Amino acid sequence: MKKRVIVLILIVFFTGIFSLYCSKPPENVLTKKFENLSKEMTQKLKTIKTREQYNNLLKDRENSLLQLSKEFENKKLSNNDKLTLGKIFVEIKKYDAAAKIFETLMKEPTLKKKAIVGIIEVYLNKRDIKNTSKYLDIAKKEFKDNLKEFAPYFLIGGLNQMSKEKSIEYLEIAFKYRLAPPFSRYVGYGIDAYAKAKGLKKEEKLQLIEKMKTLYAGDPTIIKNLEKKEAILKLIGSPAAEINVEADWINSAVPLTLAKLKGKYVVLEFFAPWCPHCRHSLPHMIELYKKLKSKGLMVIGITSYYGSYSDGEKNVGRVPKEKELELIKEFVKKNNVNFPVMVTKSRTLGDKYGVEGIPCFILISKDGKVLKRYEGAIPTLYGEIERIVTN
Repeated sequence: MKKRVIVLILIVFFTGIFSLYCSKPPENVLTKKFENLSKEMTQKLKTIKTREQYNNLLKDRENSLLQLSKEFENKKLSNNDKLTLGKIFVEIKKYDAAAKIFETLMKEPTLKKKAIVGIIEVYLNKRDIKNTSKYLDIAKKEFKDNLKEFAPYFLIGGLNQMSKEKSIEYLEIAFKYRLAPPFSRYVGYGIDAYAKAKGLKKEEKLQLIEKMKTLYAGDPTIIKNLEKKEAILKLIGSPAAEINVEADWINSAVPLTLAKLKGKYVVLEFFAPWCPHCRHSLPHMIELYKKLKSKGLMVIGITSYYGSYSDGEKNVGRVPKEKELELIKEFVKKNNVNFPVMVTKSRTLGDKYGVEGIPCFILISKDGKVLKRYEGAIPTLYGEIERIVTN
């Protein structure tokens, strides 16, 4: 009898252990597969030489992730594997399924931070400002001064806020931390958004840029962008940089210089035939020059050699400089451009004027100082230039 009892106890004990073991899902099975897939992609990326190969690799990854999600979404998973499945759902744009997983994992203390990061990524991808803000606020409350992992999302959240107050609050958090790529490339936009929301004066914005230069010391890409912003701010009211760079001229028998144009208002219009917004702005500037030339306005179009040519109608692809110059001359003639155009052999002039995008317009006073800088085909700029020139 005693032996039977012992045997029964042992059976019950081992049955319990076995059932406990069987009910607990295996750890990190999906996570390991996901990590291996990511390693494979990293290795394959090193062999990529064309855009087509890159796009095919992305498609292969998406298909692999779809297969993984189908294999594991109905299985009993460990919490780490659930987190990985949530990340996979984000990549394959199954945002609602991802949000559901992250919401559940927020109840797990050890995974709470990663779950909140995941759900913020969901709502950023969905461009859902309200819910992005909701979970950024939860992160701020839960982790207070330990927000380094959330800093990139506070930056992007700050750039997308409808409220000035929220934008300022989020960007101030982001500015405390040094961000890694790809988020670091948006720091300049963050500075612009913060300065606008906060109403910073020129000197205050320069101080913020200096602070960011200290934070990102040793990162040449970010420092270069910050220095360009610094140059743009210092541009207004400063003597205009001379335009005597190596270039070919159209509609002018001789190269022009700002020194020779003193006593006139000068607009430098940085453009390119391939740029749709530039093509849209040209007729307005042509009309403005025609109207105000006799009143002391000079317009100079500035483009560069790109090694290829397109203009919305003609797409030639790669061309030598001589052919590109011929095509630009045809473009100028076809569009009835009535002011001088210079085709520069480098982008140094654009760098001097802080050109970040085209079209870009620099208005120079009669005494050779930069009065205004406009980036983009802003409809009001032509009227503003006319008022300045005629008053």
